[in-house]
Amino acid sequence: MQPSTERRHRVNTLFETVLSSGVQNRDVLLAEMCADDTGLRDDVRALLLAHERRGFVDELAERLAGVATAGSRATMGRYELVEEVGHGGMGVVWKARDPQLDRAVALKVLPPLFGSDDERRRRLLAEARAAAALDHRAIATVYEIGETEFRSVLVYDD
Repeated sequence: MQPSTERRHRVNTLFETVLSSGVQNRDVLLAEMCADDTGLRDDVRALLLAHERRGFVDELAERLAGVATAGSRATMGRYELVEEVGHGGMGVVWKARDPQLDRAVALKVLPPLFGSDDERRRRLLAEARAAAALDHRAIATVYEIGETEFRSVLVYDD
């Protein structure tokens, strides 16, 4: 069922208010503004996350474009970014190169908004531990999990 025009307007108004507020903990502000309407809070938070993810992907794409024109590669930690492979609910996956070991790797990166979210960071660590505990050719090998200027990063084989 499509939300009513009034509901969409309310969600958009709250989204713009929270976005322009400059408040660090948006969840607290959303809880105050949405009172007991958890559906409304979830709709606004989804818009905020989509906005943050888009900005994060755009920022990394700009970094890649900027260094490509300079003849070098964008880096994340020690890894050289090659291209974005995909993105989803937990972050962005990049094809990258480990210059120290001269091998291709994949990086799963939490956007900055999630990087400060302890629950998301805990879930990324749980994902890394679960994958690291398995040994099968159809499951990626986890090489590293850590933090960079872009927050939490999971590194696994390409």
